[in-house]
Amino acid sequence: MSTTPPCCPCDVLVHPPPPDIPAGLSALPRQLAGFPEYRRALLGEIPAHAPLLGWRAREGDDRGVMLLEMWAYVLDILGFYDERIANESYLRTAVLRPSLRRLVELIGYRPRPALGAKVVLAAIAEEPRPLLLLAGTSFRSAAFDGEPPQVFESSADTVIEPKRNQWTLRPVRGATLGDQVLLEPGSAGITEGQLVLLRGGTSPGIAGRVAGKETITALDGASYVRLRVGWGRRPDPETALAGLDLLSPSLSASGAVTNAARTTIQLDAFQPQILEGSPVILRRGDELHATTVASTARLTTPLATGGPDTVVTVITVADAVPGRSRARLFSRRDSSGVVVHFHMVVAGRLTRVARTHLLRDDVDGALVEAPVRAPETAPPSALLLHDGEERGRRVGGTVAIDSRDPLGAGVVSLDDDEEEFARPLRAPLTVYGNLVDATRGESVFGEVLGSGDASRPFQSFTLARKPLTYLAQAQAPDGRLSTLEVRVNGILWTEAPSFFGAGPGDEVYIVRENDDHESIVTFGDGVTGARLPTGMGNVVARYRHGAGAAKPPANSITQLARPTKGLRRVRNPVAAGGGRDADRPQDLRRNAPTSSLTLGRAVSLLDFEALAYDFGVRNARASWAWDEACQRAVVRLWFISDGGDVAQDLRAYLIGQADPNTPLEVSEAAAVASALVIDLEVAPRFDAATVEAEVIRVLTDPETGLLSLRNIPIGRALFRSRIFERVLSADGVTSVRAMSLDGRPAPVAIAADEGHYRDLVSGLRVGGTEAADRVVAEAEAAGA
Repeated sequence: MSTTPPCCPCDVLVHPPPPDIPAGLSALPRQLAGFPEYRRALLGEIPAHAPLLGWRAREGDDRGVMLLEMWAYVLDILGFYDERIANESYLRTAVLRPSLRRLVELIGYRPRPALGAKVVLAAIAEEPRPLLLLAGTSFRSAAFDGEPPQVFESSADTVIEPKRNQWTLRPVRGATLGDQVLLEPGSAGITEGQLVLLRGGTSPGIAGRVAGKETITALDGASYVRLRVGWGRRPDPETALAGLDLLSPSLSASGAVTNAARTTIQLDAFQPQILEGSPVILRRGDELHATTVASTARLTTPLATGGPDTVVTVITVADAVPGRSRARLFSRRDSSGVVVHFHMVVAGRLTRVARTHLLRDDVDGALVEAPVRAPETAPPSALLLHDGEERGRRVGGTVAIDSRDPLGAGVVSLDDDEEEFARPLRAPLTVYGNLVDATRGESVFGEVLGSGDASRPFQSFTLARKPLTYLAQAQAPDGRLSTLEVRVNGILWTEAPSFFGAGPGDEVYIVRENDDHESIVTFGDGVTGARLPTGMGNVVARYRHGAGAAKPPANSITQLARPTKGLRRVRNPVAAGGGRDADRPQDLRRNAPTSSLTLGRAVSLLDFEALAYDFGVRNARASWAWDEACQRAVVRLWFISDGGDVAQDLRAYLIGQADPNTPLEVSEAAAVASALVIDLEVAPRFDAATVEAEVIRVLTDPETGLLSLRNIPIGRALFRSRIFERVLSADGVTSVRAMSLDGRPAPVAIAADEGHYRDLVSGLRVGGTEAADRVVAEAEAAGA
């Protein structure tokens, strides 16, 4: 409707106003007018109708005005519903899950159900015999993070036995001498001022004098005796510790050099303890030399006073100093004053401080405490490592008896393709050998869904428990495997993705989830899929229920859901991984269009990214890369997950959707921790703390935040201008005075290397100059 144009153009009433709906909106402004506009338009239209020309009432108590206002209210409400209906009619603007589900079904997208997590458990078996742990053995976690306990069940029959229960890793120490002399406390039998000889194999060794001795407690928590030694020459820190001895002479004798060229020393008495090949220390004044006795001789000399003859020992020693001639060592005329120290005893067992942080190479080849017993079944092919900080890791490898150890210790041997640990493990380390793979979900056996009726097409039943458990299955077309089995009259029917292509005799059914995550099982109509035969309670289901992204942390699965004879306990040193929630509205809005563009196959880089999102990762980026080893181009996909090791399953899923010969590398992107400080100017009428909290929310919101894991660029730059734009969108922010990254002015582009992304959330600080100065000071202190 419109009124007659008045004389003044500013009084022109255009109703309804023309719609202004540009592209790219997240909501459609379809409600073009409200109650005030409708009321004004109705009143303004009165002069255009002849029967109403005499009506002059404009007050609220007039019945006609009241009637127009009622219509204005009705039109306001209808406009509101028109806007909501219009928004729910488009994928980009719909917010209700039923609307989104109906829209994505039009393009053949099936919303993803929740997936169950998986976990690897360490089982401790009772003595004395091996035990067959049947598939379906159930375990229960403790409550965690506000979540109720979860049930996990073993995936396959597994043999466990006591001889593979667990081992304790011996302290891992360096293989070389290092830059200090440390002794085991119980072996140190030496005092300050004594001479020592550091000797390995047949080498003469290095002589020194103990200048100090102290007992220390090292970072590994153990005590050691540390010696300060004044060496004749500095030992090489890279000298292998194996076969290296620290000796101390228990006897000494004075003598004189009788032949400097051959380094022959005549002692002043007979010393039968000096044997050929034994190590000795030669001392003249403060100068010490380590050497080896090359030969000994017995010499009888008459005394000048005419008394009985004297028997003395004459020795010839090897070169005392490498690279220095004997003649140069003892060429002085004064050949007296040489003291020979001999008859060496062990001064202590050399050792190194045990490593507190262990990497792959530290564990590979390390010993475990004795005794290690050979298992009656096959030795373990995979191990669980559990460290002193309650963290764990699954590795490929085994523990075998060390034939070199008479006590029967064992040695850890990791597979050659076992990757380096991304994060070191903290000693002490426990090794488990009975590994049990389990997945989330509690079994329901023999649930009667209902009775078949051959007269009814598309008969449907709803499962009593929810949600139905689906497990990640790379070989499945959609990457997930249902745990539901339906039998009709005792015969197993087959689940199909749809009835398309099914014949009238095909015993198939489909499963769909409603918006309450209940699973509805539907059978055919006799044309596309067989109808159910008539019977009483003849439709029976077996399935598991329980799924979602919430997963038990490490060391929280310790309970047996049902007692199992021969099984003492279990634990999970590694947190459960995988698992995800069902599609949320925002997931449907994002995943449905991209997955439909793949047409069920991964060809382009965007296809690989879309399928990775469909698999359930938070973020993904695919690119072409050059493989030097194979000399060809490969698709390299980096991703950010919700936790757990999903790279292998993701790769298998992507390969299943692509050409099997497609060269594909899939790896988890690594976070680079960075401190981002934003110095704001807040409008005076706004509360600064509230504005700062809103800025943090805008930047870190899990779904829309620029810095969230879902949106942070992987291997690409994040531009400073985009951060400015988001910050300035928050109410109350008038400007950004400064922005710093890791204590320096933020660059135009905050770059990240390939396979990395910037973790800017944990180090984000928003505030005035004081906050910026504090973070800069913290960064400088950490660098110092």
